[in-house]
Amino acid sequence: MSNLIGSNEIQNDLARYRDSTNLVIASQLFDDPVRRDAFTTLYSVMRLIDDTVDAVFERTVTVEERRSIAASLKYWESMIHSTYCGQPQSDFAVKLSEINQRYAIPQSLWQNFFRAMWMDYDGVVFDTIDHFKQYCEGASVAATTIYLMLIGAQTSELGPDHSGNFDYISTGRNLGIWAYTVHILRDLREDLLTGDTGRYLIPDEILRKYELPRLCLREIAESGKIPSSLPEMVREFWLLGQQYGKIGMVQADTLARTLPLPRQKVLCIIISIYSHMSEAIVRLGWDVIGKNPQQAVADREDLIRRILTASSWSQLRRFWISDSIVP
Repeated sequence: MSNLIGSNEIQNDLARYRDSTNLVIASQLFDDPVRRDAFTTLYSVMRLIDDTVDAVFERTVTVEERRSIAASLKYWESMIHSTYCGQPQSDFAVKLSEINQRYAIPQSLWQNFFRAMWMDYDGVVFDTIDHFKQYCEGASVAATTIYLMLIGAQTSELGPDHSGNFDYISTGRNLGIWAYTVHILRDLREDLLTGDTGRYLIPDEILRKYELPRLCLREIAESGKIPSSLPEMVREFWLLGQQYGKIGMVQADTLARTLPLPRQKVLCIIISIYSHMSEAIVRLGWDVIGKNPQQAVADREDLIRRILTASSWSQLRRFWISDSIVP
């Protein structure tokens, strides 16, 4: 990526995230093109930054490559900061500033996001569950909250109105932590085999309880020999996420009832993808290394088609609220 703020290369870098992911596919249901563009723009920016930093895990990087990654991270952090201080640094920063203002996105969410990105850059591992949740505030909660605000905001010439003071921050935190635990378990084998040493996102506090040190996890992923303690450990981590998911889904249900049907469908697609993945992990008996959670999930295209045919929230709700998620 060019270090020249405002370079056309920014748009080229972002373009590859605009047409293939579940979130972008869901965003096409927005009947408001301004909201749709805002959603895909912020999603693409966060994905680009996250993928840039992830290079430190995927292979052994040189000193010069690390400097380049750090420079890119500082570049984006400076750009986002400029959108809140009234001095956007480029035409693209002006666009980001307009989005942040139109949908009343707090600067603190972006600050949390970049804090997590710097933790990734430093190769963070988590000793405690609290340390992991602190990281989640930026790694998943910030993005989840921003998406909820983009979905829920009622906008007018007078500015944003976030649906009767709905608590986006609390809902985003609960759904963000839940979705991230599902995401981590889905990709656990792949992460353990990443690069020369693997990537470890499950807190040591949980691993120690089951006598599964980090290096042992990589050996398990390489050999495919699954000890009985592994599904037990996965189940505990899964349950950690569920306690947040149960609350978050009840909160999201409150928001959904205030939305027009197209935006209800956007919210439903996003949440149902994670709830179906969560259920797949349960069906696998929490063995997410010896078995592939992705293959256990029903056809996503079929799921999305069925969501698209729904004509009311009561029909949509059944796609993502199930006994395994919300009692």
